[in-house]
Amino acid sequence: FTLSSGSGTKTVYVWFKDRVGNTNATPFTDQITLDTVPPTNPTAVTSSSHTLSVWSNDRTVDMVWSGATDDRSGVYGYSIKWDRLPNTLPDTTSDTTSTKKTSSSLSDGNNHYFHLRTRDRAGNWSGSAVHMGPLFIDGTSPVNGTLTAAAGNAQVSLNWSGFSDPMSGLATTNTYKLVFSTSGTPSSRCTNGTQI
Repeated sequence: FTLSSGSGTKTVYVWFKDRVGNTNATPFTDQITLDTVPPTNPTAVTSSSHTLSVWSNDRTVDMVWSGATDDRSGVYGYSIKWDRLPNTLPDTTSDTTSTKKTSSSLSDGNNHYFHLRTRDRAGNWSGSAVHMGPLFIDGTSPVNGTLTAAAGNAQVSLNWSGFSDPMSGLATTNTYKLVFSTSGTPSSRCTNGTQI
């Protein structure tokens, strides 16, 4: 049965007739709400764990969003995509009905993007997506270089070189932590001893 065009409430009436021509006194009837209009995407998408274009060593990103609407059948869920492109349109498979999501563990990089697309209860998908990024992830420790010590007159001269970080770079302040101990060897991660 083909419904009349346009979204809204549609009513179908049915009479039944037997072989001798008897029909039911009143029609059977049912209604549906026809929804052919796509929903709107969220108006606010943020990360509760990361800041755009700021390096973080946390490989999982917590996303929250609000403001998606559908004035007919209502919002049903969302399709989500993580990639390294700024304008990807997610597929038409619902990934969540929640308004928050945590990414899987992301690799190092300064070009991670979050994309979200909305679906309503009638199965309509928004024609576009909302995007957030870039997010910067660096979960890899810096590369150690070499440290040399030269004894002097009641002092020790220290020289180091070759320390680097290929992703986010070395910190611009408090780049190095040096500790000493006269009663033993400090740990390799400088968690004990007296800081210089």
